[in-house]
Amino acid sequence: MHAGALTAFVFVVLLASGHVAWQRSDAPLFEGVARSPFGDGSHLTNNPKIFGVAYRFGRILYPLLAWTLALGRPQLIRTALAVIFVLGVTVFAAAAAEIARRAGRRPALGACVFAAPFTLCWFGTGVLVSEPVVMALVLLAFLAYADGHSRRSRALAAVALLAREIALVPLLALAITTARRRGLHAAVREWWWVPLPYAAWAIYVRLRIGAFPFTDPAASRSQATSLPFAGIVKAWTAPWGDTRLSVVIGVATLVVAVAVLVRYRVHSTIALAAALSTASVVCFGPFVWAWLGECARVLLPTHSLIALVIVTRGRELAAQSPLAAQSTAAPPATASLS
Repeated sequence: MHAGALTAFVFVVLLASGHVAWQRSDAPLFEGVARSPFGDGSHLTNNPKIFGVAYRFGRILYPLLAWTLALGRPQLIRTALAVIFVLGVTVFAAAAAEIARRAGRRPALGACVFAAPFTLCWFGTGVLVSEPVVMALVLLAFLAYADGHSRRSRALAAVALLAREIALVPLLALAITTARRRGLHAAVREWWWVPLPYAAWAIYVRLRIGAFPFTDPAASRSQATSLPFAGIVKAWTAPWGDTRLSVVIGVATLVVAVAVLVRYRVHSTIALAAALSTASVVCFGPFVWAWLGECARVLLPTHSLIALVIVTRGRELAAQSPLAAQSTAAPPATASLS
């Protein structure tokens, strides 16, 4: 937890100093949703930064947490968004440190999850996005699964999908691991309901706003995916934005990921999650590659998982033994002979 607290402290100092460039981040979009998370989105139609309404409401967890923390008071929403962001960073770092510890490495190596272009972009222009919250939930789901708390793991996975539906990709590794160990029937029986909360919310958004989150016609949604490598090729030839630099980062990600996964032979569940996340990168659409900040943000989960594979050396996570924890916390008393 110390690693998470130390990392979060840096972000807190920068947030308190006004480092966050509010208008240059997704913060106004999250703020718009958080002001009325159960509304119809009509108050957002005049905001020029809102390219689409339905898919913004589809990723409800981060703004909903801010709305809850602010007790629904509009004047507190901005502060609540910053607090939730920092909490996400804290848990993300702490979970990564715990994963490193269980792999027999120093917990401080968990900071590897921030060795990514996203961090450099963040320190250049502070932004409030949902990725730290998403990855905190994903890593907590992996830890719960390693401890044998399968129900808790599935509950965390279901919540993560409400923050960002693409979290389904790395979380599929847990269902696949269940199928490997106990058979396909057991995997389907236990994991079938995980997407249901997101599906129910998507139906609600369809009824309230008029479109499903995943069918929003906005360019940020319609051009978010493409056929394999088609988006990368189109972005490379585009005459606008930071596309070429973004594509270079994306291709470098693929090369490094393949080298790492071949080295460790995708043995562990986290390595499988990294492989699945890497495979999704080739299907990113041209909109993802249009700006460096957008590219770095979307690639953060993939970069973090690849870094964790390197730190854990592809090993499966060890379970946290309650007996071992008790024995180290309180050594048994012995009678004195003197």
